Amino acid sequence: MARSKQYKFSDKEQTTGGVASIVFAIVALIAFVVGVIISYKTGGEGGMIIGLMGFCSLWFAGIGLFQGVKSFKQEECYYHCSWIGSIANAVILVFMGCIFMIGL
Repeated sequence: MARSKQYKFSDKEQTTGGVASIVFAIVALIAFVVGVIISYKTGGEGGMIIGLMGFCSLWFAGIGLFQGVKSFKQEECYYHCSWIGSIANAVILVFMGCIFMIGL
């Protein structure tokens, strides 16, 4: 007996806030990595530039988390990007917050 393939066609799309949330998570991660690389190359004497990179990473993660959570209000959409972006930004936000608390 042959199996018939069942296709599911839908007009649903990913939420725009979820996609923006993933983009903000990537930008926050890039800012963090660039800050670490600059700090390593300068022997830990990066000064205000490294702090600014860390703050930018924290800021982008906060905006991304806000966008991701806000995107759950959209109806008739897929929420995969919203979940991924929200979780990634929350992890980056907590991680960067811990780094700033250690630095105080």
